[in-house]
Amino acid sequence: KPQVRAAGAPYLLCLVKYCGVHPLVQQRLKLVQQHFSFMLSEKSEFMQEVASKGIGLVYDMCGDDTIKDELVATLAKGLMSGTIEAPSKMVRPEDENAELFEDGGIKIDDKALGGGNLTTYKELCTVATELGQP
Repeated sequence: KPQVRAAGAPYLLCLVKYCGVHPLVQQRLKLVQQHFSFMLSEKSEFMQEVASKGIGLVYDMCGDDTIKDELVATLAKGLMSGTIEAPSKMVRPEDENAELFEDGGIKIDDKALGGGNLTTYKELCTVATELGQP
């Protein structure tokens, strides 16, 4: 939905701007650029502006010259061909009981939600549904 993308775009921009040096963000700079590149094709000027600023920030935050070259090549290829691939959606694990977090990784202190620790995708979905945010 366009409204959801328009709401999420500034969050992604802020994440890169204020947390871009974090190793987890650094590992995903190519994916982040893919999302910003896809936003360039939106009709909204707001989205295009956020996307262009985001692409610049991603490039500036990247410390590795080989990755910078890849980022430039990927962006140039997409702009020249006129087709920028939509970023793939994250998929849930095939096994709902697969452990996502180390034991004790996410603790719940709310007695209404049962308390304890979250370790599997299924437990995380159950809590999200109970909170009304699946």
